[in-house]
Parts: sequence; C-alpha cells; structure tokens
Amino acid sequence: MHEHLRGQLDYEDMDRSLALGSTLVEAYQTAGRLGDLLAQEVTQGRVAASELHEDAIADALVGARALDALDVLLPPGDEVSP
Repeated sequence: MHEHLRGQLDYEDMDRSLALGSTLVEAYQTAGRLGDLLAQEVTQGRVAASELHEDAIADALVGARALDALDVLLPPGDEVSP
C-alpha cells in the first residue's frame, strides 16, 4: 500500500551542509538580495552590488561554475582556491 513512500535518506553532515548552502544562495538570489549581501558582508563595501555578476557568483558558490567568478569578492592580492 505504501511502497512509494521512502524513509529519510541517509546523508552525511557535509551533504546536508552543501544542500543548505545551495538553498540559501538560491533564496538570496531569488529575492534579489545576493548582490547586496555579498557587497556589504563579504567585500565590506569595497565592491558595489551593481558591479557583481550575481549569476556567475551564485553558480560558483554552489559548485556549478569555476571558482574564478569569486575573485571579485576577495581582497586585492588574494587568489581564488578551493
């Protein structure tokens, strides 16, 4: 009768963290707040939200694009690395 129901899938803590992080990035992006958040909290106002390529940064944050898109968020002289 309930063959289609599955129990909770067995995920490791890292899997849960990655899923939560992806969900948060998508939620901020959907709400139009990702650029503002990154400009204020990550670059500390060094880069304006309008200068950020939100789609590329969001993709890089969730592992769907090369990390090079994140270089604008780093302080001058720092390099992007996994």
